[in-house]
Amino acid sequence: MRSKPSVLSEAAPAVPMLANLYLQGRLKLDELVSAKISLDQINDGFAAMQAGTVARSVVVF
Repeated sequence: MRSKPSVLSEAAPAVPMLANLYLQGRLKLDELVSAKISLDQINDGFAAMQAGTVARSVVVF
């Protein structure tokens, strides 16, 4: 049996670089978020996604 690394573990070394780009304002992530929802709104978030009214929702704790 041969194991393969996960995509997440392969991307992990890039996280500090991406964080720095975001903090510098050179990586525009905020524009990709359609809605911010709380955990108790998760069902509404899924419904909005299925209806196509949002592209990406971020759950804020």
